[in-house]
Amino acid sequence: MSQRVTVLWFPDWPVYAIGRAHGWDLLQPAAVIAEHRIYACNAAARKAGVKKGMKQRNALSVCPQLAVADDDPARQLAVHDDVLTAL
Repeated sequence: MSQRVTVLWFPDWPVYAIGRAHGWDLLQPAAVIAEHRIYACNAAARKAGVKKGMKQRNALSVCPQLAVADDDPARQLAVHDDVLTAL
């Protein structure tokens, strides 16, 4: 019997999950913060100069319009479950 496996890769998953919960326009710069540092950011934020590991205050200085929120693994899991259910 053969099995099929589907793999989905969301490189900016934390930003998507948290942004969805906050109602962010994810085409605009957005980032998730953990311990006052950028944990994850989307393509728009990277284009503006934001990088993973950057201090939050530095990220906001290079990109004042950056939407930020704290990391929330429970919220990421809830959104993950929604995506799996939709599939």
